[in-house]
Amino acid sequence: MSITQEIKAECLCGSYQLSITVPNQQRPLKASICHCDSCRHGSGSLYLGGVFVPDDCVESVEESLSKLKASQWSSRRTAYMCSTCGSTIVEKLDGQLCIHTGALDQLDDTVQFKRQIFVKDTKDGGFSHWLKDLSLETHATLNDSLPANWPQSSKRPADKTSDRLHAHCLCKGVNFWISRPLTSSANPANPKSDTHQHNPDRGDYEVENPWWLCEDRTKFFAEVCPCNSCRLSSGCDFIPWTYVPATDISLTADGSVPFSHDFGTLKGYRSSDQATRYFCGDCGATVFYIRDERHGIANVAVGLLDADEGSLAQNWLWWRTDALDFKEDSIGRAATFVNSVERALQRWGQEASVSKS
Repeated sequence: MSITQEIKAECLCGSYQLSITVPNQQRPLKASICHCDSCRHGSGSLYLGGVFVPDDCVESVEESLSKLKASQWSSRRTAYMCSTCGSTIVEKLDGQLCIHTGALDQLDDTVQFKRQIFVKDTKDGGFSHWLKDLSLETHATLNDSLPANWPQSSKRPADKTSDRLHAHCLCKGVNFWISRPLTSSANPANPKSDTHQHNPDRGDYEVENPWWLCEDRTKFFAEVCPCNSCRLSSGCDFIPWTYVPATDISLTADGSVPFSHDFGTLKGYRSSDQATRYFCGDCGATVFYIRDERHGIANVAVGLLDADEGSLAQNWLWWRTDALDFKEDSIGRAATFVNSVERALQRWGQEASVSKS
């Protein structure tokens, strides 16, 4: 019987691969989940999970970092990313090395999530609503407790005072703004609308019932994906996406500069024959996923959004809660984690439906 376990991590394109050997008595490795603003904007997800590297493995991980690009996330924190595909795999925090859990090939029997921190940064609870089936110590910031019954509701009152939503990566090398669906998406008479029959970017969709618009075409569809490509590209086990027409994305706050695939520090990686993933070339944040057959619609990473009401941006987004997207991809490596998140997501959706009725 083996007394050690080999633990592997890699980037999406495969140019970086890490393998460390951990004694069985040190397993499962203890992991934390961080919801802070930096983790969300640095990853594109709603949180980042990480495990500290065991002392016996530090040297081998240090040696591997020369294959990655260093990104200074703060004075205390350096992230290491693949410059080809944008995967952020390792970070150094106050001198300690940490591996992002989405890069690991196995979580079940290997990693145990023990706590979640900086939940207060989310304003609305964020992804912590979907972690309630895990036994986690929960902290408002680093060590302090959340106030009782915080937040009072995961659903903030509708506030339509702002007509553009700012999105940006951590280093702000990527900045863009999203307009509300009613300004273009939901108006088929507007020649710039993604539903207009003469718009060359419209795509092959059912114009009378655009799937990317919800709640009377006032919100964008959003869902959570744990597929292997999404987790490896971001370093996070789950990536929440919202689907936004290119006609509703601009590169300036006043909407005067239209969307393009070439701006700021945005960099593309052709992850399949049908799709391109875009990330910040400086800080590594996941930004867009665009499929060829629906080039008029961009998957936008929700962690980049700066919604006033909180990280779930519920005044802008309608969340799918019946199931995770491509769940089958993740069962082999993280069944316990993934199933618990899906159950909590379903309950959250049911509770939201009851509160509306």
